[in-house]
Amino acid sequence: MLLTLFVVGTASSEYIEKHKRLSPYTRTDFKLLVDNVERASAIIVTPNTLTEVSNWAKMIREPAQSHVAATLQDVIGMFDERYVTSKVAALDSDFPRLWLTDSGILQELANGHVLLTSDSELYVAALQRGYPAINFEYLRRL
Repeated sequence: MLLTLFVVGTASSEYIEKHKRLSPYTRTDFKLLVDNVERASAIIVTPNTLTEVSNWAKMIREPAQSHVAATLQDVIGMFDERYVTSKVAALDSDFPRLWLTDSGILQELANGHVLLTSDSELYVAALQRGYPAINFEYLRRL
């Protein structure tokens, strides 16, 4: 969800409150997210993550939808896309609980990346495996 917030907010922070999937978030949350992203050396994503973002980001009416689509096209170049096969992700022990996208993220975390997420189940699974993780919901409360 955070990547959707990033894309939609980058298009226009005014779109955040109009977006169907982003009702829990505010412009202040977007600024907090951008501040954290700017400190990162890279934004690692998987194709599954980008597919979900593409599907969620379009859940806004025109003319905002076209603007968000153009923004997604632009920001994709900022990301370091890593491919985790669905076959590998499906073998993950947490797959029955986390499903494909999050299982793929867990696989990629094994390569030494830090997870920034608002998904509490993914956050806990990462910590249980000893991976560094930041819960964005905690940052929002600081």
